Amino acid sequence: MEFNAMEASAKECLAYYQAKLDEEAWEAKKNGKLVCWSASVAPPEFCVAMDIAMVYPETHAAGAGARKASMDLLEVADEKGYNIDICSYARTNLGYMELLKQEALTGQKPEKLANSKAAYVPLPDLVITCNNICNTLLKWYENLAVELDIPCIVIDVPFNHTMPIPEYAKAYIADQFRNAISQLEVICGRPFDWKKFKEVKDQTQRSVYHWNRIADMAQYKPSPLNGFDLFNYMALIVACRSLDYAEITFKAFADELEKSLKAVGMWQYREHSPNKLSGGQKQRVAIAGVMAMEPKCIILDEPTAMLDPNGRKEVLEAVHALNREKGVTIILITHYMEEVVDADYVYVMDQGKVVLEGNPRGIFSQVETLKEHRLDVPQITLLAHELQKAGLAIPDGILTREELIDALQKVADKRK
Repeated sequence: MEFNAMEASAKECLAYYQAKLDEEAWEAKKNGKLVCWSASVAPPEFCVAMDIAMVYPETHAAGAGARKASMDLLEVADEKGYNIDICSYARTNLGYMELLKQEALTGQKPEKLANSKAAYVPLPDLVITCNNICNTLLKWYENLAVELDIPCIVIDVPFNHTMPIPEYAKAYIADQFRNAISQLEVICGRPFDWKKFKEVKDQTQRSVYHWNRIADMAQYKPSPLNGFDLFNYMALIVACRSLDYAEITFKAFADELEKSLKAVGMWQYREHSPNKLSGGQKQRVAIAGVMAMEPKCIILDEPTAMLDPNGRKEVLEAVHALNREKGVTIILITHYMEEVVDADYVYVMDQGKVVLEGNPRGIFSQVETLKEHRLDVPQITLLAHELQKAGLAIPDGILTREELIDALQKVADKRK
């Protein structure tokens, strides 16, 4: 099925585009185009403007770690003599590079590479890095260039001691950029494409705009997202900020966060001081943060405990919408029986044991049993039960006002 970014969630876009980047790198390699391994802090616009496919070793190493694939790669690095005190990102990538190099030299895929859960990416034709993170990064990429006998472009970014940035520092960085462009022209064998560079630069700005929308929401207290959210999506701000992949994904995520805040009625309070928010309002923001992650299952433990009736209604409507529209399973723990009426299935627990289970109508038909376990029933259900005890022929399990009115109308019709 063809991927439809307009209908996909941000999380789906993230997974799709990250895999697509690896596929495109292999496609470029097969078509005789250049592949560059780039440091996360190196400007991608220069290479993208020259139609060079990009792979980011730091992102790849992080993915390998998340997939529990890094240990094999670290062992390869150890066997090659790389010191165990070196950054694990570097060692993971250097181990992976050694396996790819072995495959290229022998035509046979090493067992550790064949069985690896790490994303499969091609060897580079050049590497590019900056030195504004750490010395390890510089030596890491220099080592890749030596081991693979490929060009290494280094953009020197000295530490800035003053603000605003002095003009001589800007001029130095501009010279570094011009030097990098000149090296790319030699490597590619053609002039730099300034027209495409402007298009790529503008695309980067659009991607960064939506990334900043997300990051700005992290300032809200409480925030509708957390550090893990930003860390996950950071893969695309690193790997494809100069492509529309990042813009599409970040816009989707920012829109989802805004929608979640609006769904719980907290959008107008997003920039308020947390000291001015009520306990219920803070809880609604927390629920919005969970909703924004769009998990497959959400466990809500007394989510409306501190909310007024209107607040409870708003939150429950948002949660039900998430269940209906997104197919998310909701496990709701509550003492408010009115909140149980719309559930698909109910478990009643007492002292850690399940004492009743079934659909809401079946559960609330057992009013006396519920009372024995110190539980209330919806007011409409209780009223119907009392009318039934008084002799009216009303069925068990009345859950809504409309059902009670209908039952009373039938009783009245029979008495005519």
